[in-house]
Amino acid sequence: MSDIIKHGGLTPERLELLTRTIAKGASPDELALFAAVCDRTGLDPFARQIYLVPRWDSKLRAEVRQTQVSIDGARLVAQRSGEYAGQTPVVWCGRDGAWREVWLADEPPAAARVGAYRRGFAEPVYATALWREYCPTDRDGNPTVMWRRMPALMLAKCAEALALRKAFPAELSGLYTAEEMAQADSAVPEAAPRVVPAAALPPATPAERRADLDTLLSPTPASAAPAASAAVAAPEPGSVEIEEMWIPPSCQIATIPNKAGRRVWRIDCPGADRPLAVTDADLAAKVEANIAFGHATLVSVEIVKGKLIARTIIAEGKA
Repeated sequence: MSDIIKHGGLTPERLELLTRTIAKGASPDELALFAAVCDRTGLDPFARQIYLVPRWDSKLRAEVRQTQVSIDGARLVAQRSGEYAGQTPVVWCGRDGAWREVWLADEPPAAARVGAYRRGFAEPVYATALWREYCPTDRDGNPTVMWRRMPALMLAKCAEALALRKAFPAELSGLYTAEEMAQADSAVPEAAPRVVPAAALPPATPAERRADLDTLLSPTPASAAPAASAAVAAPEPGSVEIEEMWIPPSCQIATIPNKAGRRVWRIDCPGADRPLAVTDADLAAKVEANIAFGHATLVSVEIVKGKLIARTIIAEGKA
C-alpha cells in the first residue's frame, strides 16, 4: 500500500491519523482502496472533501466502509477536469407540476432540477431529484432534522450531485454524497448477528433497560462505566424531547461495549452536568474526527427522562 499512500498524499503519519479519526476501524484493504480513490479524485479527507463511511451490508452480514464525497468534493473534481463550465440555476417543482426559481412554500418541494455544463456538450446535462426518493425519515416517518429545516437546499444538493456525475462519469463514477445516501441510512437495517448465542442473552426487562441507560449516562468517569445495553436507542413512548447541543472539541469520547457485543459511545464535556450517549457508529466517528481537528459539532439530542442521546449532526464548525 506504500505506493498508493505516497501518490495519494497520505504519508505514514497522515495515514495513522486517518486511521485513528476519519477512518477509525477500517481494515487494511479498506484503507488501501480509500487511498486509491483519494489518489484518483485528488480529494483530501482532512479537508472534508471525501469520507470513509461505515454501513451495514445485509448481504455480507457485516459492517463495511464505503467511500463518500461531499458536494464540495464533487464540485472540485468537476472543476479540476478542465471541462466544467458551470451550472444552470436550481429550480424546484411542487405537486402542481410548476417549476420555480425560488422555493418559498412551507411544505417541501416535490422535485429539484439542475443542469451541469461541460465543454464540448451541445446542452447542459440535467438531473432531477425527487423528494419521495431522497428524503430520509426518522423512526416515526418524519423527515430528519436537516431535511425539515432546509428541504429545498438538501434536495438541490442531490440534484446537483446527480448532474455532476452524469456530466463527469469517468471522474465521479460510483461516488455519492451524504445527501444522496441519507435515505439509505435512514432505512431500518437488517439486525446484525449477535456475538454471543441468543440463548445466553435473555431479553432485558424494562427495569434492566432503564438501569443500563442510567449506567451509561451516570456521572462516573467513562473509563469506569460498566457495559451498557443496546436498548438505550429505544426510549419509552411519550418520554422523548428533542433539543440541540454543541459538542466542543474539548469534550472526550469513549467507546463502551454493550451486552449484545455491539458498541455505544459516551461523550463527557467540561462543565456539563450530564454526559451524552451516542448509539450510531457513523455519528460517533464524525464527532470524534471533529474533536481531533478542533471542530465543534451541533447535534440533535433526544432527552429520555433526563438522559441525553445524540441522534443526528445538524452543523459543524471551527471552534
